[in-house]
Amino acid sequence: MLGDYVNEMNRQLTEAPVLVTLAQESIQSQELKNIDFLVPGVVGMSILFLGLFGSLTMVERRERRS
Repeated sequence: MLGDYVNEMNRQLTEAPVLVTLAQESIQSQELKNIDFLVPGVVGMSILFLGLFGSLTMVERRERRS
């Protein structure tokens, strides 16, 4: 487990008591709504289209050499 790895690495590096520990905590939710799925998709598509159409402007300027 990751916590065991971090503890062992910490012990080997410092030769001191464990300074960093990790606590496991569940982040699952039973009440997901449609918006919880929609917003990440819209943000991802916005980034995708920004990269696509932003590069078109750069290509046009390169062709015109301005």
